[in-house]
Amino acid sequence: CSFKDQLSQNINLTYNFIDKIEIFCLVLQNKLSEAQLLNSIMQETEIKKDENFQTLFLYLYDQDYINNSDTFSFSEKINSDLIFLYSAMARIAELPLNQKFLDVDSTNMAIPIILNKSSPKELRIKAANQSFINKTISIDSLAALYQSVDFDSSQFDNPKQTIEELSNNVEIIMSFYFQLINIQIFPSERLEALISFWNFAKTNNLEEIAYSLTYKITDSIEITSDYLLESPQISTSYIYNGDYEKAVAWIDFYENANGIDDQSTFVKILLDLYTSENLDKILNTISENFDKLIDKDNYRNEELIYVLFEILDKKQDKNLKQNFNNVYDDRQMPSLFINENIINSIENKNDNDFLIYPIISLNNKNWNDIHPNHLKIILYGYLEYEKNDLIKKIILEIFKNYKIL
Repeated sequence: CSFKDQLSQNINLTYNFIDKIEIFCLVLQNKLSEAQLLNSIMQETEIKKDENFQTLFLYLYDQDYINNSDTFSFSEKINSDLIFLYSAMARIAELPLNQKFLDVDSTNMAIPIILNKSSPKELRIKAANQSFINKTISIDSLAALYQSVDFDSSQFDNPKQTIEELSNNVEIIMSFYFQLINIQIFPSERLEALISFWNFAKTNNLEEIAYSLTYKITDSIEITSDYLLESPQISTSYIYNGDYEKAVAWIDFYENANGIDDQSTFVKILLDLYTSENLDKILNTISENFDKLIDKDNYRNEELIYVLFEILDKKQDKNLKQNFNNVYDDRQMPSLFINENIINSIENKNDNDFLIYPIISLNNKNWNDIHPNHLKIILYGYLEYEKNDLIKKIILEIFKNYKIL
């Protein structure tokens, strides 16, 4: 409401935005008659009725409407320009938000969804996962939300059946696994549940969440022969949590007892990538382990490595295989306007523009969704930006996205 008063009268806002904020604020101030009058006047001038706003207004204004209405749901088309107003109204009216809010603006809508206790638990957890990755909530807050999902004792007594019954609801299953780990009394059973949690999370690209949530649990496990076979996964958990000394201890223990194999080699590659202080070391690690990192049945992974080598001016003695089935590429390129602005910002060393336009071009896409030529331009720009730590994090993020790591 105070934000409304700060807006300049010269700003041209559409969809009766100011009027709608004013109506909402009048309701909050319990000036219901004034809110009803202003809403009636606005509806007379509104070309297209805003069903979402009117339904939210009725929930805030009319108790009889609440008593006689069915379960609330937003209409199919949600106006992205008004989504923050809808979110505030829904929270005051204790009405649930839905997936569309997260889809429109996952970065800014995550916290309102988390705070909206009427929203489905799985949506709140999904929003919390994104907020944790974006470093806007702590691991303790994330763990508290995971613990807030209600399960009964019979579900914990038969975990396999429970997971089947949850019907691939990834977020609720993640919560179930996390709680299952915490109720285990015996160390061996706790480790078994822990490994199952990690495996499930990795399948659903949530391993960073799982490793972070279980760091304290992992840290309570002592290095003994009882856990030899699980050592590579335990070491991987420490790598994701930045505890490299313990990661080394676990993988050394494994190799001393079991010898060097594919599992330990992969963990060491991962460790080298995470602990490399400059790009040359990252490239050397990739180059030396090229055959181990590349999935021979996945040409896009191989293609990614060549993009990295070309951008970073690394000589390569291998050629991409000719594959005429892959002549056409369905990955997206940005508009000419965006592409030209990215190139110009790099050539003119305009860091501010460069940091903005690639974000716009990605537009909530994953790295493996964008065309390799576009990826090449973005990586080259970050290289010119001369922030080694940033380019390193981006390369690791791309590797995760391509499932190379």
